[in-house]
Amino acid sequence: MIGRRIRFTDRRRTNAPPPGPWHTIVGVVDDMDASEEPSPSRAAYLVAAPGEIAPAALAIRTDGDPEAFASRLRELARDVDASATIRDTDRLDRRVLRGQGPLLAGIGGTGFLFLVLVGLSASGIYALLSLAVTQRTREIGIRAALGAGGGNIVRTVVSRAVLQLAIGVLLGLPLGAYGVST
Repeated sequence: MIGRRIRFTDRRRTNAPPPGPWHTIVGVVDDMDASEEPSPSRAAYLVAAPGEIAPAALAIRTDGDPEAFASRLRELARDVDASATIRDTDRLDRRVLRGQGPLLAGIGGTGFLFLVLVGLSASGIYALLSLAVTQRTREIGIRAALGAGGGNIVRTVVSRAVLQLAIGVLLGLPLGAYGVST
């Protein structure tokens, strides 16, 4: 296999461009996919000229402490090529967590918005009940004078506000479900 030449073409397309340049096989390696799953397709890794990939990103899996390996990696790179520089070494789990900053900020913002909406809803309910009591003060006084109990008066005043609130919730649920699904 080593020493043979290959080139790439797209046989699926009828008007495909001519095949690319020839490449000589200089070595064979196992699958270098970063995921845990084996790749069902074959791949060819092409040599890059110095400076063609700058900066290059490299992920290395280690058994030991990644921070300790970073200094050893610098030494190994210096032994191979004195001009090679390795910087920005970091653990992959930390880099992924930093990459999810916008997602975490969005979740926090959504939680804050939810708390604000709950507070506004509570103040709206309070205003609705306050208005009902203010408008029905005479009725409440007459009921109390006729001997109605406190629980009966509260139930009469709150029932209308709860009915209005229930209608609002029933009308808002489909809109909320539609907003969540999109």
